[in-house]
Amino acid sequence: MAGALCLRLFTALRLGHAAGMPHPYALAFAALLALAAPAAAQTARHYDAAGRLVGRSERQGDTVRHYDPAGRLVGRDVARDSGRGRVEVREYDPAGRLIGRREGGRR
Repeated sequence: MAGALCLRLFTALRLGHAAGMPHPYALAFAALLALAAPAAAQTARHYDAAGRLVGRSERQGDTVRHYDPAGRLVGRDVARDSGRGRVEVREYDPAGRLIGRREGGRR
């Protein structure tokens, strides 16, 4: 698979250059992206002002992360397009150590 993709890229670069195209690398790169990462397979990540990952959207569904005031991950909601989802809850002791994690809680 990777060999065929490399051959396609090389061929696109060579043909574009021979035809006098101004930006053969840019065109070939766009073609490579279309082959390697179709729009349906892309993932969007969302961050808060502190740079923490707070959400992820992808073809299968969405994930939302929750943080406490100290910046620790305390929960995560996973919603799938199939209608099924799950919840993860984390608990910390006063020293900030993870002491418990519950997963499941289907909704």
